[in-house]
Amino acid sequence: MLKAGVSKIKITPRPGLEMAGYGVYINRIGKEIHDDLYARALLFDDGRKKALLIVCDLCGIGRHFVVRYRQEISKTIKIPENNISISATHTHSGPVTVYLRGWGEMDKGYMAFLREKILEAAQEANNNLEPVLVGAGKGKVEIGVNRVVKGGLMDTSLIVLRVDDYKGKTKAVFYNYAAHAVVGGPSNIAVSADWPGFASSKIDAALGKGTAVFAQGCCGDINAKDACTSSFEKMKEHGEQLAEEALRIYGKIKPAQNLGVSMRSKLVNLPLRVPDEEFVEGIMSRYAEQRKQPDWERFYREWKEDTLREISRNVRDTLPVEIQVLMLGKDILFAMLPGEVFTKWGLKIKKCSPAKNTFVIGIANDEVGYIPDEDDFARNGYAADMVPVICGFFHFAPNVGETLVAAVRELLLSVK
Repeated sequence: MLKAGVSKIKITPRPGLEMAGYGVYINRIGKEIHDDLYARALLFDDGRKKALLIVCDLCGIGRHFVVRYRQEISKTIKIPENNISISATHTHSGPVTVYLRGWGEMDKGYMAFLREKILEAAQEANNNLEPVLVGAGKGKVEIGVNRVVKGGLMDTSLIVLRVDDYKGKTKAVFYNYAAHAVVGGPSNIAVSADWPGFASSKIDAALGKGTAVFAQGCCGDINAKDACTSSFEKMKEHGEQLAEEALRIYGKIKPAQNLGVSMRSKLVNLPLRVPDEEFVEGIMSRYAEQRKQPDWERFYREWKEDTLREISRNVRDTLPVEIQVLMLGKDILFAMLPGEVFTKWGLKIKKCSPAKNTFVIGIANDEVGYIPDEDDFARNGYAADMVPVICGFFHFAPNVGETLVAAVRELLLSVK
């Protein structure tokens, strides 16, 4: 018998903390709260195995924090650490919760608070486990645009999971779509979950007691429309448009009982381009014009110093990351990936999935920057060329996307 538990715990920061992203050393402080941030948890238990999906209204969460959180959750609710996924919606209107060179500093007090709240979310979901019926469906909605190539590749699919109790009342709606949560731009100083928050609020209101859980997809090269306008009206418009389609899909789903839980995880070594002095000077040269501004000069100079120091040691040419696959029955699959994956790779994963309904969740269990496609490497694009300077890793090699997809494909074969 499949059981599920769900929770929604407030993780809104106090005013006065630095917000994530949008430029070097801009010290963008969240001075007020527009709408609350939440950690939402959905727990499955088939009597033999448990699987826990936690999604936070944050930009991302670093690996070392995820490992610590999962250890504590594992001990508390008796679940294997590898059966826990912690991902982020990628709002840029929240506190800094991952290392970002020059783009915002983490607050130790908030990170301690976040740990407590994520543990609370897991505990509450475990406490309200009950027998459920589960089903999934999909539709399409167009609230995004390709931010890298005008008219470029898009994945407009919206995947929805419906979880009902045995009385027919909806316990949770878990939904997955790919687009950066960046309508709130650099001029915004109000904490907000951005358009995903508005979408979940509308679904929650329609359901009454149920909890909506949004999971970010492969948003690497996708923005929501009206990006960086800091328009709460546009956040609401796009979020509610997505919610309306999610509710339409939800209404057509016929949930079933007794689905089994199967989850696997795997460490993957993503290939890096170990830099030499020539590579470093190439970066400095490409951004020479930008470096005429003092803050940008500091940003690149510090990166250069750190990188040259690092390559003087015995360094690795790969970055280990975790991928996960969760199956409910035979027709519902979740693939959890680190970082901001480009659309091409998400579509490839969906194509090789054995399930009718595949949720591909990004920014899960680590924020490693972007997993670009080959074209972005060829053009020295923002994702391939500049973001690694922010994230503190060596630059990925151009075959990083194919490496990730191949690893997911292999993991899919092991989950039953």
